[in-house]
Amino acid sequence: MKNIKTSKFNYFILFIIPILFFVMENFVIDNDFWFTIAEGKYVLKNGFPHTVPFTIYNNLDFIYQSWGTGVIFYLIHKYFGLYGILFFVNIILTIIIYLYYKLCMLVSNKNKIISTIVTIVTMSLLASIFITTRPQIFTYLNLILVLYIMELYAKTNNKKYLLILPIISLIQINIHGMFFFMLFIFMLPYIVNAFKFNFKNDIQKKYDLKPIVLIMIIMLLTGLINPYGIKNILYVFTSYGQKILNETIIELVPLSFSSSYDKIIIFIIFLVYFLYFKSKNIPIRHYLLLFGTTYLAFDCSRSIALFIIGALFPLSYLYKDKIPNIDIEKYIPISIKCFIIVIFLIITSLLLIFSTKDFYPISKEPIDYLAENFNTKTMKLYINFNDGSYAVYKEIKVNIDPRAEVYLKKNNHKSDIYKEYRDLKSNNINYKEYLDKYKFTHLLVKKDDPLYEKLKKDSYNYILIKRFKNYDIYINSDNM
Repeated sequence: MKNIKTSKFNYFILFIIPILFFVMENFVIDNDFWFTIAEGKYVLKNGFPHTVPFTIYNNLDFIYQSWGTGVIFYLIHKYFGLYGILFFVNIILTIIIYLYYKLCMLVSNKNKIISTIVTIVTMSLLASIFITTRPQIFTYLNLILVLYIMELYAKTNNKKYLLILPIISLIQINIHGMFFFMLFIFMLPYIVNAFKFNFKNDIQKKYDLKPIVLIMIIMLLTGLINPYGIKNILYVFTSYGQKILNETIIELVPLSFSSSYDKIIIFIIFLVYFLYFKSKNIPIRHYLLLFGTTYLAFDCSRSIALFIIGALFPLSYLYKDKIPNIDIEKYIPISIKCFIIVIFLIITSLLLIFSTKDFYPISKEPIDYLAENFNTKTMKLYINFNDGSYAVYKEIKVNIDPRAEVYLKKNNHKSDIYKEYRDLKSNNINYKEYLDKYKFTHLLVKKDDPLYEKLKKDSYNYILIKRFKNYDIYINSDNM
C-alpha cells in the first residue's frame, strides 16, 4: 500500500471537525465539576479525606477515587477560570483525536483515507456527547493508549511496548479509579487472540501471551499505589450495578427504545455490526471488543462512549483494502484549502463568541445568597440532588449531592441516605419527620421538589425568608 504522509491540512480537518461538535454541543461546565473542584481544594488543604466532606452527616466512610482530577481541575480553575478549564478539556480532546488517528493508521497499515474518515466520525460522536469537565476524559485517553499499545504489540510481538501500561494503570487509579478495571477489560480480547486459533479467516500474526499476563499482574500491583490502596480498586463493585442508581441516575440507565437519543445510538450500533459482518479476515480481538462494548453500552448509557472507542477503530482495519489510499489533497488547490480553513475557524469563533450557554447552574443565585448572608460553617442545608454540587463548591454542608454512590450504605458503611432521599421525593416518608430528624438550619427548595408545595401549605418549623424565580429559601425558626 502506498504510504501517504499526513499533511498539516489533514490534521487541521481531523481536529477542527470534532472540536466544532464539542463547541456546539458540549462547551459547558458539567454539574459534577463543582463538587470535583471542591474536593480537589480539600485535598490540597487537608490531605486525603477518609470521611465524606461537605455533608450534614458524621463519619461516613469515603474513598475519593478521582482525587487527581479534582486537584488538576481545581488548580486550573483557580488560575485560569472556567474558560481555562474548557480550554484544557479541548487540549485533552485534541490529544485523544491524535492518538485515535494514530491507532487507526496502525491497524489500517497507514491508509490515511479510511483512518481520517473513521477518526472524524468517531471523535465527533465522542466530542458531542461525552467530552466534558469530568474525570472520564482522562479515562478515554488512557483506554485509547491501551488499545494503541496492544495493537502495536499484536503487530510486532515486541515486549517493550507493554512497559508503558503500568504507568497508565498508575495514572488511572489516581485520576479516575472507578474505571481502573476497564483497562483490563479492554486488554482481555488480546489475551484471547493470542491463542492458536482463527476466527472467520483471522490471518493476524501470532504474538506471545505470557508478556501480556505478566504486565497485567504488574498493572494490578501498580494500582495499589494510591491513597486508599485496594479499597480504591474494589470501589467500583460497591458503586455500580446498584438497582436504585440504575433506576434513578440518567447516565446509568440501560439503553432502550424510549427516547430519540437511544434510538439513534441503537441505529449506530446496528450499522457498525452491518459494516463488520460485510467484511472478512477479522481478528477475533476486534470481534470481542465489538461484543463486549456493545454489552456495556446496552447495560449503561454512560458506557456508550466505550463502544465508540473500542468498536469503531477496527473499521479502519476492515476497510483498509476496500477504500483506496489516494492522496486527495494533491487535487485540492491551496486557495481552496485556505478557504476551508478560514470558514471552519470563523464558524468556531462565532459559536464561541455568541454562545448563550451559562456556565453556572440555575441554583447559583440562591446558593450564593446563602453563602453571603449566613455562616456556612454551621449551616445544615436541605437541598435538591443536582443542586447539591454547587453548594458543596461553596463549602456548605448538605443532605445530598450528585455523588450518589457516596450515599449508599455499601460505601459509607453507615446509612442508605440516597434511598432515604428518594423515599422523601416519592412521598414514602413524612417530610416533617425527615426535617425533625436532621434539624436543618436552612431549606433551599426547588419548584419541582415535592416539598415546595408542602412547605407552602405548612412550613412547619421553618420561615420563608427569600424567594427566587425557581427556588424558595426557608430558615429554621430556632435560628431566627
